[in-house]
Amino acid sequence: MPTVHITEKGCRGCTMCVDICPVDVFELENDIAKVVNQDDCIECRSCTYACPSGCIELPNTEAVRPFHRIEKNVHFVEKFLQTAPSSQELTPQECRKASEEVGLLLIAYSNAISEILGRGHRSAGRRAGTAAAAHMPEMYEQKDTASLLARMQQRFGASFDFTSQIGEDSITLSVSPCGLLGPLKKAALEPGKADLCLLFHEYWAGLMSSYTGKVYKSELKSAGDSCTFCLRAS
Repeated sequence: MPTVHITEKGCRGCTMCVDICPVDVFELENDIAKVVNQDDCIECRSCTYACPSGCIELPNTEAVRPFHRIEKNVHFVEKFLQTAPSSQELTPQECRKASEEVGLLLIAYSNAISEILGRGHRSAGRRAGTAAAAHMPEMYEQKDTASLLARMQQRFGASFDFTSQIGEDSITLSVSPCGLLGPLKKAALEPGKADLCLLFHEYWAGLMSSYTGKVYKSELKSAGDSCTFCLRAS
């Protein structure tokens, strides 16, 4: 059974742990966070991630995926950042400009990773996918690969759309259209084969490996305006 420990001298009474805990382990008493439901702790460590003072400890527990869902908790984000989100809507032109700039930045980053790591640069994409999986805990709730991919499509559909084919030991993804297509062509890079694309494919291998418990490797099947790659379990 986990033991939650608070160093009270470090507590600033911000209520972050009270707000983020999914099972209400904490309460605020005299402006100090107190552990009131120790037995209910599920070891998600959301409190340790959120505490700005770093005064919450869960000794002898493994750091696992966080269950806090920041994208669904605007109030918590406002409190954490001490600023309200922008309420001004972007124009279509501003959205296109922002998308182009993000794409060019991603290309620059991927080129830098390739220069630094050489042939090992694809492992950076896999590690990024593994790290990102921890911040999408709702994916772990899916019962099978088909429902997992359907949920992933909902989450990423605004950036790229894809269809999937599920084999016994493989998942084939066909992406069209991809949000990176414009920036890649503007940079005179071949869609599907650029360093950024290879990192993206490995990112997916890291994601799916984390969610399914299998170890996937990516294989490019076809490249172009429509890109197809296969995640094959090893």
